[in-house]
Amino acid sequence: SAERIDGDRRVPSSGENRPLHKTKILVVDDEEDVQDLCKLILTQAGYEVDVASDGMSALSKIQEGEFDLLLLDVMMPRMGGLDLLRNFREMSIDIPTVVLTSFGSMEIAITSLRLGVKDFLVKPFVKEELLEVVHGAIEGGRRARENIRLQILLPLFEVSRELLVETDLRRLLKKILNVATKETRADQASIMLIDPESKRVTVQEEAGTCCEELRDQLLSRVIDLGHPIVLAEPMVHLDKEIGRLMKHNEISAVISMPLMSRNKMIGLLNVCKGKELTFNESDLELTSIFCGQAAIAIENAQLFEEVNRKTKEIQAAHFGSIQALAEALESKDAYTRGHSDRALEYAVAVGKKI
Repeated sequence: SAERIDGDRRVPSSGENRPLHKTKILVVDDEEDVQDLCKLILTQAGYEVDVASDGMSALSKIQEGEFDLLLLDVMMPRMGGLDLLRNFREMSIDIPTVVLTSFGSMEIAITSLRLGVKDFLVKPFVKEELLEVVHGAIEGGRRARENIRLQILLPLFEVSRELLVETDLRRLLKKILNVATKETRADQASIMLIDPESKRVTVQEEAGTCCEELRDQLLSRVIDLGHPIVLAEPMVHLDKEIGRLMKHNEISAVISMPLMSRNKMIGLLNVCKGKELTFNESDLELTSIFCGQAAIAIENAQLFEEVNRKTKEIQAAHFGSIQALAEALESKDAYTRGHSDRALEYAVAVGKKI
């Protein structure tokens, strides 16, 4: 769900003993004593803690909720810790992870690091060791997210300037679609706009072959839910009809982001990826920020077109008034009747000759 886009949770800085806001930690270990010990220590330190006894249970909990840190045992029944991390990579799930292990080996360490593990904690451990490792992993994850945001935001500043000076709506929509597909590496994309008067929704631009029925379903869900939709193939069960359409059209992931301006939805941006590809958290955040800029640029271009249309109407009405006045004057005087028309013909003829 795109509701994952929110402000960073505050975590303890050096010297602080408790987080200012609840940070959610998932402890995944098949030993109940380890689960209970971790839960006791971390809850007393102000963290919110949930537990799972194997990788399969942990995967279900992670798909249902959001966690800031994973404490993960390596050897577990059904699905071990390293297999769970491999599933994360395939599903583009990125959670800071600390590996809990009763024995260390170079092979496990190298594999864990390659799968994105932040730190290791050897069992048995004491309270201070656990809190130090947890705090370091959360701080490292926060800094990594900030770096990702910075990498996202800097290019968007340049894009924003380019969009805001474009007054031609058709060219603007093409630019928006090009940036969205390029930055998220999407295979298909479309922009839908809502007419402010008729409330009718029409597709203005699209890249790739987009399924009309899927677009309509996404629009309907976004309007009903009031927030963006983000679905990947392992989560399509969350919306069966959209999941069916995604599978039928060989789409493995979709982001459907409303274009909001002054708390009003003016349109929708859809970006889709083909078979066995997915979007990551950076794609989601970039799309969210970019859609905010795009909505402002679209409204500016629409306003510019409306001003131009009104100006032409005023000019036409002004010219019509002068013409009507000339005809009214000529109708009262037989001698000058038709004089303006003849003067016009002579002027045009002279102009053509010159």
